[in-house]
Amino acid sequence: MSVQYKFLVLGPMANHNELPGGTTVSFSVFLDKLKKNNIDFEVINTNKVNYKYKGIALIKIYWLFFQKLRKSSHISLHGSDKDYIYLTPVIVFSSKLLGKTVSLRKFAGSFLDVFENLSTPKKLLVKYALSNSNINFFQTKYLIQYFKQYNNNTFWFPTVRNRPNIIIDREKVYQKRFIFLGHIHSEKGIDHILEVSNLLDDSYNIDLYGPLMEEKYNNIDWERYKNIAYKGSLNPSEVYSVLFKYDVLLLPTYWKGEGYPGVIAEAFSLGIPVISTKLEGIKEMVDEGSGILIDVKNVEQLKNAICSFNDKNYKDFSKSALENFEKFDAEIKIDEIIEQIKTIL
Repeated sequence: MSVQYKFLVLGPMANHNELPGGTTVSFSVFLDKLKKNNIDFEVINTNKVNYKYKGIALIKIYWLFFQKLRKSSHISLHGSDKDYIYLTPVIVFSSKLLGKTVSLRKFAGSFLDVFENLSTPKKLLVKYALSNSNINFFQTKYLIQYFKQYNNNTFWFPTVRNRPNIIIDREKVYQKRFIFLGHIHSEKGIDHILEVSNLLDDSYNIDLYGPLMEEKYNNIDWERYKNIAYKGSLNPSEVYSVLFKYDVLLLPTYWKGEGYPGVIAEAFSLGIPVISTKLEGIKEMVDEGSGILIDVKNVEQLKNAICSFNDKNYKDFSKSALENFEKFDAEIKIDEIIEQIKTIL
């Protein structure tokens, strides 16, 4: 990338007082890759949690944008549902007015439902932004199929993660160690994991990691459940080393906003197969060899999936999971994205 180009990148950065979520991790990975590629850029943080006065955070973001716009060559927005409603129309209009190129990247996989339920004025504004940006990126393929009607320059930008600096043991012995890593919330399938733990024999081990997001989990009596333990939250630097100790990732989620969960990509990077649900985005991530998909809220299927792993088939599952990670490898995928952006500069 020539030094004559300067990127203005807008996206969510982690708050120092909170553990980072999937979107902040994904955005951080993108910024790290820009640095590695020696691309000149400035960042505007769109995570309103980071602003002292959240009520006027949007005004502050607009102010920073207009302040930096003229000195930038390319504007790159990495946005949530609300960002696409309240930021993208202004960003696209202003950037095009000054002859700047614009790329839009949508996090998560629920935007189609949000879009279809927008009021007519808001829907028209989002259509304007999508139609007039130079290039659009969506996290899931089913969103690409729908939104490509507004702009042919619409491409796939999946959740990506860095490949961990860990030597993968391809002869790893299956030991019935299962892990859930994410928000401890009912819509992530936690209640079903708790229920299934009492249906398994004592040879199984299930550990839960993540922040407690609902009050009912603060006072839970863990002694009621066999084979299961809550291990607290992890710092980002601990994720890979902890995941590596387990055999299978459990994610029986039915969270409405689920797209491509980053924890699945992280598990694949370590050769760890997945048990998850048949949500649209997850079906695109997990193929038949790299994991097992079940219906949402189905404890019997969850139990059967857990019991499906054994000494004979585990190595094949692990191998497929590791191979599947290539689609979500930041080193590969972000280079492809940068090359696509180059075509519009």
